[in-house]
Amino acid sequence: MRISTTTLSRLCSLALGIAFASIPLLAADQPSPSPGPAPVPAQIFTAKKVFIANAGAGDTLPSWVFKRPEDANEIYNRFYAAMKKWGRFELVSNPSDADLVFELRFINAFGIIPRRFGLKIWDARTRFILWTFVEDVTSGWPKKIWDKDCDEGMAKLVSDVMSLAAQPANPAAGANQ
Repeated sequence: MRISTTTLSRLCSLALGIAFASIPLLAADQPSPSPGPAPVPAQIFTAKKVFIANAGAGDTLPSWVFKRPEDANEIYNRFYAAMKKWGRFELVSNPSDADLVFELRFINAFGIIPRRFGLKIWDARTRFILWTFVEDVTSGWPKKIWDKDCDEGMAKLVSDVMSLAAQPANPAAGANQ
């Protein structure tokens, strides 16, 4: 049996068409590769000086948490002391002297538990938020339980910052900043 050139050409075209059309179907069966971690902004690795801003608690501050005037800055003082003890960054007293600004906030949304510590990391030069952390503080009453829970929440928040700043810088991340 003899096949004409035209028929052979059509059969080849049909076979190639079916092969190309089935490629996406074969690829769909394969698991897609994990994209891996997104880059951490290079400013977090290269920063040397940090200004810590006390963003407070706004109007949602529960009166029973801070009974004495010196307690109003308790969270800021604890975080500042922990960052100073770590020693990774030079802490400066003026945001214009800083590479990064750490904005610390106590979040108590309408008295709901859990209360939270929030930390935003800002690029001091561009004024863009680079990273945000939130850690729960589960209790708060009585004062000795607040102290324990505050210590645990603060330790988690400081650990978050330490872990982030300890990651190796991704050269590609700096090029895109």
